[in-house]
Amino acid sequence: MNTKKFRITAIAVMLGLSVTGCGNSDNSSSEDNSSENTSSISAVSAGTSTTEAETETEASKSNNNSNTELSDDLMDFQVSIDGNVLSFPCSVKELINAGCKIDESYATKISAGKYNYMWFDCGEVKLYADVYNFSDKAYDLTEDTDSDDVIITDVTIFSSETGNSEVLLPKGIDFNDTTMNTFQETYGAPDIENGFGIVYYCGDHFNGDIVWNKSDSKLHHNDGDKKECNYYVEVCSVEGGTDPKLKYIRFASSEEIVESFYEKYPDQRK
Repeated sequence: MNTKKFRITAIAVMLGLSVTGCGNSDNSSSEDNSSENTSSISAVSAGTSTTEAETETEASKSNNNSNTELSDDLMDFQVSIDGNVLSFPCSVKELINAGCKIDESYATKISAGKYNYMWFDCGEVKLYADVYNFSDKAYDLTEDTDSDDVIITDVTIFSSETGNSEVLLPKGIDFNDTTMNTFQETYGAPDIENGFGIVYYCGDHFNGDIVWNKSDSKLHHNDGDKKECNYYVEVCSVEGGTDPKLKYIRFASSEEIVESFYEKYPDQRK
């Protein structure tokens, strides 16, 4: 977990601000492909010197989408696609450099200080991702890919949309052939189970129970203030059978980003 905390913090320091949210993967995939969330972001100084910022940037790059060794820790938010290991969160620039490209059939533009839901093709694998523009410049990701300001946090992969690509999860298990029993034997019992999937870790889980809030279809810490849970791995099985295969896996890797956003915009907290 320390490794993942370092990655998230490095990105947060590099950008100096943050934003996101979490919900049901099945619902997210059916969102209007041309819509753009209206939440806005304002830049703030990270108080970091140029040298320190460069060091953080290089550290972030070395830990995101530049390695070929897959972690053994599920909570490192990694996936290997055809031998190329991707780590989240990461910038769109890093994802493009890793060989992925934005799916131009859907939304490709993201306004300054906004976030959107976008689709990426990594080989034959389609990634559904929350994308955030932390700058004061609008980007068309079919043209502008050389920026560290556009960040991918949560990603979802559906087993029906992997084509013939090899997709490996931490410890090297095959996502396309993995069943729920194999998943639990590999990573242990989940921390919480809800009606939409199984969550394997959720933020400060051990500091309070996690509950599924039906009113807003989100996970929350049951600690009185309904603090949202935005840091977890969720899996869901296909229907039927005593040991069904996985339907999807979602890496929600945005705890630091979400908390920074709520600190700046407390009225956004539900």
